[in-house]
Amino acid sequence: MAYALGITENGTKVPRGLVMGDTENKTVVKDLLSNLVQRGLSCDNGLLEVIDGAKALHSAIISVFSDQIKIQRCTIHKRRNVTDYLPKDKS
Repeated sequence: MAYALGITENGTKVPRGLVMGDTENKTVVKDLLSNLVQRGLSCDNGLLEVIDGAKALHSAIISVFSDQIKIQRCTIHKRRNVTDYLPKDKS
C-alpha cells in the first residue's frame, strides 16, 4: 500500500492519499502523487518529501514535481539499511 502523509507546522500528521500498490512501483506512486496535485497540492511555498529510499518512489517524485521540491531520506530507514550490513554484535 502506498500512502501520502502530510505533517503540519505543529507536527500533526494528516492523511493525504492512499492507493493499493507498492512504493517500489513507479506507476503506483506517480498516480498517487498526480492525484494529490489534481486535488490541489501545491509546491508554491516549498515541499519536503521524506521517503524510505525506494528508487521508484524517488523517480516518481521527480517525475511529478520536477525540481520544485526537496527530497530527504528518512534517517531511521537509512540507519536500518546500514546496520543490516553490520555483524549482530556491532549493530
